[in-house]
Amino acid sequence: MCCGGAQSAMAIAFAALCRPGDTILCEVATFSGARTLAAQQGYQLHGVEMDNEGVRPDALEGAAAATGARVFYTLPTLHNPTTRTMGRQRRADIVRVARARNLWIVEDDVYAPYASDLGLPPLAALASERTLYVSSLSKIIAPGLRAGFLVAPDGELSDRCVRALRALIRSPGGINAAIATDWIRSGRADDLAREIRAEAHARTAMALTSLHGAVAEPNLGTGLHLWLPMPIADAERTAARALTAGVRLTPPGAFATSNDQTVTGLRLCIGAAANRATLARALSILNRALAGNTNDPALDPL
Repeated sequence: MCCGGAQSAMAIAFAALCRPGDTILCEVATFSGARTLAAQQGYQLHGVEMDNEGVRPDALEGAAAATGARVFYTLPTLHNPTTRTMGRQRRADIVRVARARNLWIVEDDVYAPYASDLGLPPLAALASERTLYVSSLSKIIAPGLRAGFLVAPDGELSDRCVRALRALIRSPGGINAAIATDWIRSGRADDLAREIRAEAHARTAMALTSLHGAVAEPNLGTGLHLWLPMPIADAERTAARALTAGVRLTPPGAFATSNDQTVTGLRLCIGAAANRATLARALSILNRALAGNTNDPALDPL
């Protein structure tokens, strides 16, 4: 079903699966939009420990047993905020745990186009009977085109999703849906996606070179964000220093689940800058913020 962006698709999926007060399992650091949605609707997010490939299967099994949760929300590809990507075997192991613990999976796969060369199967392809698949055009085509998609298993759950869609948004914006449909059918969407992937690849290389070893090395060389791991107090100080020079970073607390803050840091949104020249200036400011200095008169604020 077509939705008004991935955020509305997530809202519909959660509404079909959960009631206020229910626990939703997720990565221990998770997408800020999921936190906002949970707070608004009264869901409880419970973070699950991660390693370099995302959620650990044993930790997921333990969390499901401890909480009695029935829903697991995950970003398996270019996880937001940490950029970690589940490999093929990890995905199979996560599906095995979900089946054993009878978990519904809400798969947020908005960054999948940046990993298309890897040929990694979505969790929805491995466990279509229990996965609600969320995607969007905003991360790969145009941020202002609020067109998202939700694929749910056939049957009663799909019907619940339709009822939730009608209750929450009635229907997606007709103009956005029409534009998205036309661009997909005409091939324009593919052309734009190729151009954006190439730009994202160039920006990722720029940021990795500029920041040397400060960022966590991503599993992929192409994406819209990078992760700077650091203790939360250091992250807050760095964000405050950068802001004084005109570079705004998402506060580190935006990603933390309530039960754990073991994965903390700053997300660097390299796709947000208007062009590469602006990105280069922002990276210079960030480097000085990391060093504790943004007051160099030679460095003009953004």
